[in-house]
Formats: sequence, C-alpha cells, structure tokens
Amino acid sequence: MKKTANKIHNKYFEKHRNNPIVVKNVDKTMTIIGFLGPSATVIQIITIIAQKNVSGISVVTWLIYLMVNISWFLYGFLHKSKPLAIVNLISVITCIVIIAEYFLFKR
Repeated sequence: MKKTANKIHNKYFEKHRNNPIVVKNVDKTMTIIGFLGPSATVIQIITIIAQKNVSGISVVTWLIYLMVNISWFLYGFLHKSKPLAIVNLISVITCIVIIAEYFLFKR
C-alpha cells in the first residue's frame, strides 16, 4: 500500500512541488478554505446570541476544539506559516466565544 501511495505521490504531486505558481495558488486556495471553518462557527455564535440558548452545545467538544486549534496555531506560528497561524488564531477566538456563551447562557 505504501509503495502505491509513493508512486501516486511522485507521479502527480512531486513534480508540482517546486513550481512557485502552483504552490502559490494552492496556498491561496487553502487559506480561503481555512477561513470557512471559523466562518461556520460565527454562525453558531450568532445563533446562540439570538436564541440565548445553549442546550444543544457540548462544552467538552468545544474545549477539545479549542485545544486542537491552539495546537495548530502554535504549529503554524513555529513554522512561520501565516495562513495556518492566522486561521487557527481566529478559530481559537471563536471557540473561546462559544465556551463563554455556554457559561453565560446555560440554565
């Protein structure tokens, strides 16, 4: 299986790895895709504020998301990857807001 994966990687991806145009376009695309996650969380934030109801929210899940996003932020920061760091910093902030809303609105 590993040999097949290496063949596919070398055949289709390795030749593009050093092409700055391809890399730049992939970076831009992934940055846009990366912003979609936090954007979806903003919708949840707005819904909670509007309804003042967190009955369907699992704070444990959001704490796990927070830990994961902090880890990815630090990874992006250490590797000097601005898109990775910025997107995950935004995710950290949105997770903190969701968690704060949970404690504010729980009954």
